[in-house]
Amino acid sequence: MRYLSLFLVILVNCTGCLTQLTQNLAPGGEFVNYASAENGATAVASGSSGDRNASTVINGITDSKGWDKGEGWAMTFNREHMRSGMMRYESRMTRKEQRGGAWVEVRLPEPKRVNRMVVYTVDSNKYPASKFGIYEGNFQVWDKDNWKTIAKVKNGKVEYLTTTAGRTEAKGRILLRFQPILTNMARVMVFRSNDRKVIDKTYSSTIEENTARIVEIEITGYDTFDPNTQASKSQEEDELDNLLKQ
Repeated sequence: MRYLSLFLVILVNCTGCLTQLTQNLAPGGEFVNYASAENGATAVASGSSGDRNASTVINGITDSKGWDKGEGWAMTFNREHMRSGMMRYESRMTRKEQRGGAWVEVRLPEPKRVNRMVVYTVDSNKYPASKFGIYEGNFQVWDKDNWKTIAKVKNGKVEYLTTTAGRTEAKGRILLRFQPILTNMARVMVFRSNDRKVIDKTYSSTIEENTARIVEIEITGYDTFDPNTQASKSQEEDELDNLLKQ
């Protein structure tokens, strides 16, 4: 009788998990993108350059073909970069945020349990990510009452902080996977861009001009695919799966 009770408890829990998983799928078996204006999401940013508003990062357009026509969010900013050996008495995060940067934030209409975020930076023949993408930045989700950094870009490489996936190149499509978090906000913070240029120098630091460029942000739930659409899983996700298993 004891084993029967235990079996029933496990069965109920598994059924609940399955229900929660399937709720994150569209009828066709695709991911439900919570960070979509169609699903009630909104976007705000630290600022913008010209008419490149934050609302464009949640309109469902992930390619860079329309960049010259105003598609995608961008913000040009100056950042102080301390020279080697020169350091102020500040916390690391304070240094990161107060020396200059730009951010774009997606807000969901209600908290969702998510574990997958995809960030699309500008990336085309005319504007390759290797030249116009992110050189240094953070990817964060709101966890209870604080921002949690799930990955960061350093020297043009993505460092995964919540998995053992290691480092990968910061390409035009940056796939981030992490332990499920109940959240209603996520953001991309850019501190330095690949096309940064020095505009001023002092004894202890240099001032750089940078431009953050984000085309789209997607936020989804559990990594579950309908068996009929399993083939839609990208090669990049397969490679990340292998890294996560190491």
